[in-house]
Amino acid sequence: MRTSLGTLLFASVLAAGCSSSSSSSPGAADAGAPGDDAAAEDAAEDAAEDATVGTDATHEGTDAGDASFTDSTCTENGCVRELTKIATWGSDLLLAFAAPGQTVDNGIDVYAIRYWSDGDEVTGSVYVPDTDAPGGGFPVVVMSQFTSGIGEPCAPSKGQLGIGVASATALRGMLTLVPDAASYGPPPVGLYLSGPTAGRAALDGARAIQNLDGAFGKGIRHSFVFGGLSQGAHSTMAAAAQYPTYASELDARGFVAVAPPANFRAGDNYVMSAGAGFGFYLAMRLYTWSQYYQLGPVFREPYASDAPGWFETDCEYFGVDGAPGTLPSRFPSDPAEIVSDEILAMGQDDSWSAGWLTAYEDAQPLPHDLGVPLAIFQGTNDVFVPKAGTDAYVEQLRSGGAEVDYHIVEQATHASTALSPFNFEQLASDDVFAWIQARFAE
Repeated sequence: MRTSLGTLLFASVLAAGCSSSSSSSPGAADAGAPGDDAAAEDAAEDAAEDATVGTDATHEGTDAGDASFTDSTCTENGCVRELTKIATWGSDLLLAFAAPGQTVDNGIDVYAIRYWSDGDEVTGSVYVPDTDAPGGGFPVVVMSQFTSGIGEPCAPSKGQLGIGVASATALRGMLTLVPDAASYGPPPVGLYLSGPTAGRAALDGARAIQNLDGAFGKGIRHSFVFGGLSQGAHSTMAAAAQYPTYASELDARGFVAVAPPANFRAGDNYVMSAGAGFGFYLAMRLYTWSQYYQLGPVFREPYASDAPGWFETDCEYFGVDGAPGTLPSRFPSDPAEIVSDEILAMGQDDSWSAGWLTAYEDAQPLPHDLGVPLAIFQGTNDVFVPKAGTDAYVEQLRSGGAEVDYHIVEQATHASTALSPFNFEQLASDDVFAWIQARFAE
């Protein structure tokens, strides 16, 4: 099947992981998509197909640059179960799709990866610049994904969507790992916006990169910055919260989050009481939490019967080409049409059961005793993770003793702040990249 890089992540919308305590109804943020280009489409297809390699080699016997190997039995956190080269994208091709002001310094070799994390196998993708590594090796960024869905077809490692997630650093000389947030956790769908699992997957992704010394024929630094937008920002904050106790041996240089959703309990209470603003983000969260924490059914019919199938097969964006799916349109705004009377009442009265309170607590990353720089960037015109919610979150962090470098980006929307795909114009893109660079210079 032929796919165009122009249909990528490059869909006409980019939405948040979830609103925090906002009263805004969920929806899609407007953003432009580049036009189709037949020549670029052919080149993209040829590049991806020509670069695909098999997985039957062992790590020890792999030539530098091939890097494919399998080990399906390891269970040490961060051990690599499989690495497979799947594509090469040249800088000239990528540059043709870059938005004004976005930088493409290099092409990338793309690898699919499977690694172990805290009892689960995590899939993801690794983006290696096609240039020589700098002295000391490539700096490494673990870039957690923004929302695409919770089913396997939504995973960025399925194809071109991952390039967009990785692009802020992968196209500027940094080796970048993108864990698939939707493809780990209890089957058949992933766990959405729960802190411990997401944070550990990011940290174990860094451990996995450390285990790939020599795999690419290029040097890799054993120092890391963790970052992400929206859901990816939540995963980044969760990694920061887990870092001191779970992975303190890692040389983490910084954590940078753009529009991190937080305070879900207050936001859910508002939606249940207002009778509006439900949306598919909340549906994914309630459903996956109910499965993971064994909290019982959350939906009334027909959603109790229909929603599980939608979550398995439909997406906000599909991983293969970033094309938009129909999942966001599946759920109406009124929660009374969707959730059970019990869930509705708990939200209206803030009378959540002990199991639900545990889920809400896990979903609120509050790093402390971090000892590593932490930055948050927030657009003033973001309607999905509004500034007021992030202001409140930053105050919570600071009240708990965390040092936060808080950057407010005037006139920026959810998609136009930073760490969006590289075909989006972003007002703070250079500022975030400079912040990351400064961490590696320390």
